[in-house]
Amino acid sequence: MKQFLKLLHIVLLLGPVFFPALIRAQTSPLLQVHTIEILPGGPLQFTFRDDGTGATAYRAEFSPLIGAGATWTEDQTAVITSKGAGEFDVMISEPAGPVGFYRVLGLGGAGGDIIVSFVSNAFQVSEGDTISPTVTFSAPFTGTIRYTLSGTAAEGDFHPLSGELHVVNSLTATFPVTFLDNESIGELRSLILTLESAPGTQLGVNSQTTIMIDENDAVWEGSFISGAALLPFTLEIVRIQDAVQGTLTGNDSSFFPPAPVPAAVTFTSSAFVVTTDEIALLPNATLLDLPSVVELHLSATNGIEEEEVSDGFIQGKATLLTLYPGHAHLDTTTTGTFLLQRRSTSPSTQEVELNAAP
Repeated sequence: MKQFLKLLHIVLLLGPVFFPALIRAQTSPLLQVHTIEILPGGPLQFTFRDDGTGATAYRAEFSPLIGAGATWTEDQTAVITSKGAGEFDVMISEPAGPVGFYRVLGLGGAGGDIIVSFVSNAFQVSEGDTISPTVTFSAPFTGTIRYTLSGTAAEGDFHPLSGELHVVNSLTATFPVTFLDNESIGELRSLILTLESAPGTQLGVNSQTTIMIDENDAVWEGSFISGAALLPFTLEIVRIQDAVQGTLTGNDSSFFPPAPVPAAVTFTSSAFVVTTDEIALLPNATLLDLPSVVELHLSATNGIEEEEVSDGFIQGKATLLTLYPGHAHLDTTTTGTFLLQRRSTSPSTQEVELNAAP
């Protein structure tokens, strides 16, 4: 790969004045010496032009000396940004020394655009998690990569993103995307990142990547089963940070009343436990025609026979306590099993659900 010496030597002196320098880049080994006074420890900023020498990326280097004994070291803090029309800004947050020289090397040659591409065009992430898409460069790149956001995810679904990524002489770059837990059950959502071409680059095959957000809150259709009796119910589970909250409801024709009832839920990858508070039943809900309350207890653990805990299906042991206030002798305990199946999350209105051909 060819290298062109673009910008040349900038002398750094301590002083109270700071101003940018505009230097025209050529391919000669030494263009000029330009003095810039900076505040002690303060930033250094200058501008240079590249009039068609074919560079595709740039690197800023520092040396305390100039000439045959010079030792040039890349300044990792330098950010080089294109202003358009062949003009570039160099910003160095803290110069490498109180007195010395900076130069900018141009990398690459005519027709040698650096190809920029995502490693993958699709990711999947859960609410509350962070994912870091990786961008690759076909040659070391220094500059700013910009990207746009689209998709069905709203701004409140993820931490704000700047839309740009600063890269210093690297073959790869990653930027974390952190998603928020919205604590509600909704449609599937996606966030689409689309790269924009930068000076000296061209977009590769994967110029766009889509991040699908798994809905970690869910509605489960359930049944309590004991002998010939089958009592349907719906269990809604919402994750809040590291905890989960549940709500149990029946329907107009169900043993359980349609009004939501809080349920304590423990849900891990291998164990599931649900306990409800006392649920008030209608007087005609039991054969005794008396006011009564019930408590429902569910438990399932992987590794126990006829019990299963998975992302979409749960089965295990169930206990139903029926209590008659003032008539304790009528209280009963009914044991059985339960089944829970997760209701499918609907796709967003901007996405098409694919079904197998008949």
